[in-house]
Amino acid sequence: FSFCKYILNDIFGSEIRFHDFFEFNKHKTISTISILVLSLNGLVAQDCPSLPFTNDSEILIEGYHSTMVRTETGFVIWGDNALANGGTTGTPQAITPANGYTYNGTTLLGTIGDDAQGGANPQNFILTTAGMYVWGQENAVVNGALTSSEAFQLLTVTAPTGNPVTGMPIGINPIDIKYMSASKGVIVLLTNSGDVYVMADDDFELFGDGAIALDTNWHKANVSNISNVKVTEKAIFAMNSSGDYFTWGNLTALGDGTAFASRNVPTQMVAPFLGQATSLAVTASGDNGDLMSYYALNPNDNKIYTFGENKDGQLGIGSVTDQLSWVIVQNADNTGDLENV
Repeated sequence: FSFCKYILNDIFGSEIRFHDFFEFNKHKTISTISILVLSLNGLVAQDCPSLPFTNDSEILIEGYHSTMVRTETGFVIWGDNALANGGTTGTPQAITPANGYTYNGTTLLGTIGDDAQGGANPQNFILTTAGMYVWGQENAVVNGALTSSEAFQLLTVTAPTGNPVTGMPIGINPIDIKYMSASKGVIVLLTNSGDVYVMADDDFELFGDGAIALDTNWHKANVSNISNVKVTEKAIFAMNSSGDYFTWGNLTALGDGTAFASRNVPTQMVAPFLGQATSLAVTASGDNGDLMSYYALNPNDNKIYTFGENKDGQLGIGSVTDQLSWVIVQNADNTGDLENV
């Protein structure tokens, strides 16, 4: 059986959630699935939390010397600072209360943030239906004032911007979150309605609400209808439901040929192509002077568009020259675009 895994649409388009449904054979027809779903509609468990799989980064979550994975029944973690007491282990641990991860509710999302360049070990986060929990290296992601040790605990937040009962932004419930991601000194939440909430400890520009100083609060970025967001320690990259692209942070660029600059509110970028990207990515280094690199996968031609820092060839264009306008990743022979991505 799978627990709270499937969210299926029947032939009338209504959303159905249910517990303990059989693993379907991948070759079953959609009509067969619809009939089975409709027959079980009366057995739907109304309290089954949404478990969103918006992309693979929610299934395999990598950190500095650590890994978290999502299974059909919850989360597993191993590596640096993975144990519930903040210790290190090479043995995968189920993130459950029985193993010392004393959360309430049902697990929804997980993420890891760290500073590989600076040597900061991971700080880990699990979102459950009861709230936001944190453990691991203090100060790696959130301010040390919000944690009491490296051990597993509820994230400490205060009103008026935070709910101390859940560790969440005020007015936001855990089941409102569709995506969560962290990097060094920053954690981002994307809601089902397309709002972005940010907590940052290194650069106030990451708040995205025009702030001019750091604090330990949750901030709602001045952007809406966001469908995809990626985060690094230097900047945030987001796309809305209309296929418009935005960035904000300490070191950002717009893909229009202009230089990198600090932006404390989301600023619209030049789109690399029309419509929504299939996938977004960003990379950044902890080295002083390094810029950001942006990536977007075009579903129309199945090519990767990119620009930004390229001193180590990270743009994949056959050179190590930085780019301030969008270009296309090249193939292995450097004779044309990389295709069929």
